[in-house]
Amino acid sequence: MKLTVFQHGEIRDENDNIVQPGTYGKHTVFTSSDNRGILDYIINNFEVLYQAVQGNLSGIVDVNAILNTVKEYINKQKYVQSVDGKGLSTNDYTTEEKNKLASLENYSLTTNKIKTALGYTPVNEAALNDKVSTVALTNAITSVTNNFNQTLTGYAQKSELNDKQNKLDFDSAPTENSEKMLTSGAIYTAIQKAVQSISDVDNTSF
Repeated sequence: MKLTVFQHGEIRDENDNIVQPGTYGKHTVFTSSDNRGILDYIINNFEVLYQAVQGNLSGIVDVNAILNTVKEYINKQKYVQSVDGKGLSTNDYTTEEKNKLASLENYSLTTNKIKTALGYTPVNEAALNDKVSTVALTNAITSVTNNFNQTLTGYAQKSELNDKQNKLDFDSAPTENSEKMLTSGAIYTAIQKAVQSISDVDNTSF
């Protein structure tokens, strides 16, 4: 056998089915008179590998063809190239998740977003130039605080309500030392009694 390119051997599975055809296999004799036995192919392949290591493959091996074959095999096996400091994960990155990430944008705090959140324009919009500075944001917060405090003006404070009377309680008749209020009916009755008493006094002869 003359030196030739690398010769692949026949590969079979556990059921003796050929999964990769080859130049030689289980039915090839070990040696033969025409030097085409398994031993000859092994010697040829070792010589090709040796020449490859020495970098002397001119006219013997198509290096690009070998590289393409190796790459094709790796792709079929779905191998990935290892990277230092990185490991494999069992989490799958789906198309849906990819689209969600692609739709994200960098958040920018603008005048319109502040007006939408507050419901009104807190500061001079022209002074912001569509970008919110620290001063403008401080002014906006101050404006909200002042408006809130102004709204509360005239309302009783919590401390002022501590002594309030939870429920008004009325007396139905004038009562000595009572701090309760009288109903209009009780006042009317008391006035009538007073008037009657005065009338009785006037009608009394001395």
